[in-house]
Amino acid sequence: MRRFIGLLALLLFLPLSDCSHYRPLRPGEHFADVNGVRLSYVVQGKGPVLVVQAPGWGLGSAYLRNGLEPLTDNFTMVFYDTRGSGRSTRPADESRMSTSQMVEDLEQLRRHWDLQSIRLLGHSQGGSIALEYAIRYADRVSKLVLVDTSVEPWSEFQDEIKKNVDSRRGDPRFASAISEMGRDTPWTTDEEFRAGLDRLAPLYFYDPEQYVPRFAKTRSRSQSLWVWRTFNAAEEKTPLNEVARLGGVMATALVITGRQDFCCGPAVAEKIRSGIPHSKLIVFDQCGHLPWIEASTEFFREVNQFLGTN
Repeated sequence: MRRFIGLLALLLFLPLSDCSHYRPLRPGEHFADVNGVRLSYVVQGKGPVLVVQAPGWGLGSAYLRNGLEPLTDNFTMVFYDTRGSGRSTRPADESRMSTSQMVEDLEQLRRHWDLQSIRLLGHSQGGSIALEYAIRYADRVSKLVLVDTSVEPWSEFQDEIKKNVDSRRGDPRFASAISEMGRDTPWTTDEEFRAGLDRLAPLYFYDPEQYVPRFAKTRSRSQSLWVWRTFNAAEEKTPLNEVARLGGVMATALVITGRQDFCCGPAVAEKIRSGIPHSKLIVFDQCGHLPWIEASTEFFREVNQFLGTN
C-alpha cells in the first residue's frame, strides 16, 4: 500500500515538473501573453537565435517563415505574428496598434524568451519596427539585418516612390498594380483587401511574371482589413522620427535592398545606412522588395556571412 501511494504521488508530481521546465524556444508554435494581447510565434531550426520581425499592418509572418527557411540550417529562427495579425489577438484598445506599441511587444517577448540580447532581422515595415527597437533598446540588439526596410517619417520618400511608380507606367506587367494604387474607393471587406494586395503584388518585383507566383505560395490568406485600418490610424496619432535618431543604434547593421524596389529602394536604404554608425549597405541588381526570392543565392550568402554562427 505504501509503495502504491508513493507511485501515485510521483505520477501526480510529473505534470507539475514538466510545466516548471517549459522551454519557450523549443521548436514548434507557442503563445505568449504580453501587453494585453496573446502573440503567436513559431520556432524553427538550430543554432544561435535569430528573431524575425514581420510588418505590423496585417501581412503576418508566414511569408517570412516560408521564404527564409534556408536560414534554419544555421539559426534557431523565431517568427512571430504582430498584434492583430495571423494567430495573434487584437488589443481591446484600437489605438494600441502602432509601431511604437509593437516595439514594446518585442521587448516583452525578449524577456519571455529569456535572452540577454538578440540578433534581429526585419523586413519592410517590420524593418521599421526592428529599427525602432534597436534605437530604443540599443544594448539588447547584437546584430541587425534590415531588408528592404521603411523608415519614419515615411513622408520624406514620397517623391522617390512616385518617381519609381511613374517609371513603370506603360509596362503592362504593372498596369493592374498602378490602377489599384490609384483607386478612388477604399476597400470595405477582407476579400476586397486581399484581392487588392494581389493586384499590387507585381510592383514589388523586378520580374513579376516569374516571381509573383513564387511569392503567392509563401504568404497566407489571413490578411485583415481591420488591422490595416487600425494600424494606419494608430500610426497617424503616434508618429515616429527614426531618421533623426539612427545614430542611437549600437548594433552592427547590414542594410539590404533591391535596386528596383519601388518603395524601400536604394534612396531609403542609403539614408538608413548613413545614419547608423556601424553599418554596411548591399544593393542587389534586378531585384525588387523581396531579395530572398529574386536574388536568393546572394541574399542568403550575405546574411549568413554577416550574422555568423558564434
